[in-house]
Amino acid sequence: MQIRLFALLTSLLLALPGIAYPSGKTSVVVFGPHGGGPQDAEFLRAISGELIAGFMESDLLPLHGAELNERLDSVRDILPERVFLSPVRDAVRSGQRLYRDAQPEEAAALLRAAVPQLEAGRSFLRSPQLAVDLYLNLGLVELNLGNSAAAESAFAQVVRMDPGRVLDDLNYSPRIVATFSGVRDRVLGARSASLKVDPGVPARAYLNGRLLGPTPIVVDRLPAGRHLLVVDGGTEGLATLEVALEENQQAAPVLQLKPGSLYFDDESFAKSGDPLVRALYRQVGLASGADLVAISHFDPAGDFHIALYSSRSDSFSQGVSATLSAAPGSRAEYISGLVRRVAAEADLDGNIKPDRLAFGSPSVRLRDSAGLDALLWPRAAAAPVEAPAGLVSTGPKRSGPPPKKVLAVVGSILGGSLAAVGLGFGIDAAVKRANDHQPTGVLVITVP
Repeated sequence: MQIRLFALLTSLLLALPGIAYPSGKTSVVVFGPHGGGPQDAEFLRAISGELIAGFMESDLLPLHGAELNERLDSVRDILPERVFLSPVRDAVRSGQRLYRDAQPEEAAALLRAAVPQLEAGRSFLRSPQLAVDLYLNLGLVELNLGNSAAAESAFAQVVRMDPGRVLDDLNYSPRIVATFSGVRDRVLGARSASLKVDPGVPARAYLNGRLLGPTPIVVDRLPAGRHLLVVDGGTEGLATLEVALEENQQAAPVLQLKPGSLYFDDESFAKSGDPLVRALYRQVGLASGADLVAISHFDPAGDFHIALYSSRSDSFSQGVSATLSAAPGSRAEYISGLVRRVAAEADLDGNIKPDRLAFGSPSVRLRDSAGLDALLWPRAAAAPVEAPAGLVSTGPKRSGPPPKKVLAVVGSILGGSLAAVGLGFGIDAAVKRANDHQPTGVLVITVP
């Protein structure tokens, strides 16, 4: 039954228009190296072009420039949040599990440690949900431990970010509901401040991660307290400002838009560990729909490293390293040779070969990457890195999730209902808005 159903479904899927299936070479995203020392932007952009040229001569087909921009355009605004706040998201999930397992002390330690991580990256928030989840769970844990003041402080953050949030007595104890309701009444009772946002250019304004709308805009009836304002002017730059509002205050902060960058003044945040690097390359791979992502960087000593990340298996290759200053002959030819060596670490299906798997991700320091900066934060003066003139590539293979009409076909095959069938398609929640440029997923059908 399963084999016959799969054959019939496959023939129907292939007959449907508008569905792209893998063909041609294995695709690899190439956006250039991360700096790790004295490298300037022009040097990094030159290396980016040489990497693209090298991959064009290899068995892998590079995704870069305008096509890569197009694929990432619809998810560009949420990629930084999904990357740089991924440790916070992991902490919230683990804290919830520990709280359910009656381990409030362990949950509190994990959630408290996530607060400074969230605050360091709050400018990336494009939805208040993650921050609300963190502070709500922290408040629940603190109240469980008898720390009423800490719990009320956390609940106040929730109310400022999500004034409509209420807790019902079906899911929470009377004590929790009473405490949260008291905090909510107090915070919203001082809901009299207003904020005028006008950066002087068309932009999108976010308050505590929530989209306010296009600027200029005036927001009334805001609760008093601390709020984070982010103004995204696209090619004009970004502005991030913490606003402390008082009752009846009418604030109109001065906003200066500056280009966004992967570089952070806080060195502890700039030195990415394994989870941050993995999140970066996982999200880029999923959003682009590519099989592989090339990861390249310079270490503090100036040595150049290049490896591959597989979107399919969520794994890194061992990669290759070299000192470019000691390259014999042309640097471009030398990099092309390195690319050929690293390209051989992946198979034709986009997986890292078993004998070339790395234990964990490279220890990359997230310094300026001209290609990645241009992808995440468009700048009027910085076009995406393209292939050198004279190199032309055919379109890489694409794959995407089945549209809704495919699910309807499955339902009709099984008698018009999916109730008795296990049906799932793995799509990362962060890139569901990527239109037809969706990540590769797995269609699973189980017939009892």
